[in-house]
Amino acid sequence: MTQSNNAIEQIKDRIDIIDIISEYVALKKNGRNHIGLCPFHKEKTPSFSVNGEKGIFKCFGCGASGDAISFLMQINHQSFMQVMEELAYKYGIEWKFDKAGNLNEINSQKKEMLRANLLATKFFQECLKTQTEVKNYLEQRGCTDEIIEKFALGFAPDKNDMLLNYLTKNGFEANFLEKAGLVSFRNDQKGYTDKFRNRIIIPVHNEKGDIVAFGARIFNSNNGPKYINSQETLIYNKSKTLYGLYQAKDFIRENDAVLIMEGYFDVITAHTNGIRNAVASCGTSLTEQHIKMLNRYMDKKKIYLAFDSDTAGVKATKRNAQLIQEEFLPLGSIKQFDTSFAKSNIKDEYACEIRVITTNSGKDPDEFIKENGAEAYKNCIANAPLLIDYQINSILTNDKKSLTAQEKLNITKEIAPILSQINNRIIFDEYIKQISLKLGIEKNTLYQEIKSIKANKTLPPQEKTPIVTISSNKLIICQKNLLSLYFINGEKLPFSWLTEKLKEAKFSEANLISIKQTIEELSKETNSVEDLINKLMSYFSQNLEIKSELADIIYSIDDKVEVLNQGLIEEFITENIENIENIEKENETKKLLETAQKLDDDDEKASKIQEELLKQIKLKRQLEYSRLE
Repeated sequence: MTQSNNAIEQIKDRIDIIDIISEYVALKKNGRNHIGLCPFHKEKTPSFSVNGEKGIFKCFGCGASGDAISFLMQINHQSFMQVMEELAYKYGIEWKFDKAGNLNEINSQKKEMLRANLLATKFFQECLKTQTEVKNYLEQRGCTDEIIEKFALGFAPDKNDMLLNYLTKNGFEANFLEKAGLVSFRNDQKGYTDKFRNRIIIPVHNEKGDIVAFGARIFNSNNGPKYINSQETLIYNKSKTLYGLYQAKDFIRENDAVLIMEGYFDVITAHTNGIRNAVASCGTSLTEQHIKMLNRYMDKKKIYLAFDSDTAGVKATKRNAQLIQEEFLPLGSIKQFDTSFAKSNIKDEYACEIRVITTNSGKDPDEFIKENGAEAYKNCIANAPLLIDYQINSILTNDKKSLTAQEKLNITKEIAPILSQINNRIIFDEYIKQISLKLGIEKNTLYQEIKSIKANKTLPPQEKTPIVTISSNKLIICQKNLLSLYFINGEKLPFSWLTEKLKEAKFSEANLISIKQTIEELSKETNSVEDLINKLMSYFSQNLEIKSELADIIYSIDDKVEVLNQGLIEEFITENIENIENIEKENETKKLLETAQKLDDDDEKASKIQEELLKQIKLKRQLEYSRLE
């Protein structure tokens, strides 16, 4: 086996289709499969299904299907080898050569940037050890030696080129370090200077634990912005990076919940005080990619928003809550009731649960914990209201004992769109009762306002742009029916028995003939359905069309088929083989008719065709009579 083939096999062994697709699609567990919105066409209701056990996906809306590699090839418009190169980098598998036999330049640069960042981190950590004042400051913030080590905190001295000299001595060119975001051009554009100076350094890790960027907080100075961050590079994309996720991911899984905060030290202070499932965006707003990343670590998708209580923080809460809702609403309802409503026998099933942590102090999590202690903040988490309650309470907050008619109207118009999202009638009625009482208005007034909002809601037409042709051809369906039997149960239905039974079946479609012949060969090496699927997907790894056909065949298996005995299977085989033969004869008859219509009646060839037609019609009638008897 060549070095590149060995690398490909290693990559395939590491691939987890749920993990791969979750980077692009928010998935929800649904029985054996995971479902989500198809990324290949616009839709409002999930028709995209992923089967982790079999390693395949299929969209029942547009027909897209295949394995993890097919998915990446289609969604990123890449070749097989390009996908392999990126996966090799992702999994840390050596991938030396591209198609031309040359060193892959981009992946080489990425690796060098990671090495530069690692060396820079060690440099900053060594500098911190000599800075007593900085260490005392961090200690006052609750950063123990363990936390400093966990988050790899460091310090950049107030010198122009200490890091630059250190890294150039380790073999890096200055222009490369500028691209990596570690040095900057001097103001006079003559040479380079360290990007971070007189700052506490906060390394940013990706999910694997590689250091991909830095945040830097100014120390004891008003000269410059409080924080500066690395620019985006080959290895750093703010939209796909969450600060603290590497340290938090196991605790997110364990708690089935995540706290999303604003700042680096919000996260560090939370972890320091035992709240280890906290993360933050890196100097940018929350993105769809961030939500998809977090989704992979949770089943119930319990998300706490822990932003500042100031005006900017409130806006961030509203904006990010809307983003989360848009991402998860197609998968089901957002939780709209709390334990106080549980007596109503409402099923506790929902796609996502969003809560907002409020401290009523105007302090960010870092400041609040320092002033009030970890237990006080944990109490805020425990009592965090659902998003809907937070939204309603925020609107209803008014110190005035009585409201004017105009104020009541304004509040009603603001609150009605929120209430219009509630699907459960019992919960809806309960909110209507409480809010109308609070505002001092008739319940029907609020009902009518909400009714008008719902009436004005118009859904855009659902567009479907198929990327795979869905064949309704009966002949193809019968051929796929027969091939699907290989994927029922290899032990109860031996492959050798099936191959023998399907010998008489005449396949006409080129891809299906290729699949049948390959199955016949590969099934000699195994009696496991899962192993056969893996072998087939590997064999056709670069053929998107055939892999799509395969996924379609595998997905056509109904769970009930597994209980069928061989007798029923034989009937199923006979019926489909007969259907294939009859359809083929009908197609031949149609062809003869079309040919005859084009020929002159006196033509000798026309006479022969007519004779053949009569024979076929007579044969068809005999078959029909024999079935009736």
